[in-house]
Amino acid sequence: MTLLKEDKYIKVTYNAATKLLEATWKTESEELDAQGFQNINWFYIECFDTHAIESFLIDATDFRFPITPDLQLWVAQNILTKASELGLSKLAFKVSKEFIAQLSIEQTMHEGKEVGFATHYFSSYEEAVDWLTNAPTKSKV
Repeated sequence: MTLLKEDKYIKVTYNAATKLLEATWKTESEELDAQGFQNINWFYIECFDTHAIESFLIDATDFRFPITPDLQLWVAQNILTKASELGLSKLAFKVSKEFIAQLSIEQTMHEGKEVGFATHYFSSYEEAVDWLTNAPTKSKV
């Protein structure tokens, strides 16, 4: 596992053997502003551009930033589409403990429903990793 980024909001690692990118959000994400959120999402694209990534796990357990409708659309148009173009085949979320933050994540993914990768939500980290690294790609859920 290679550490690609760590700050007060997020930790991002990459496993070259499994081609898995992992982002673990921290509770301090509630202090983010829109620009900071966009910068982190652009960092994801940099990772996809420089590493062979097929699967992406976002551990949103401690994610606290409510994604506004404008940002949801921005993510769908700029991040999800580009990640798909750069080879993403599976995206898993470990769900947030914070209802509004989780709802905003799901609404964001709904905005990007036409992207070419499968998306699933999990309450267990182990189940998410298993699906990302072992199970064949399934249709979006």
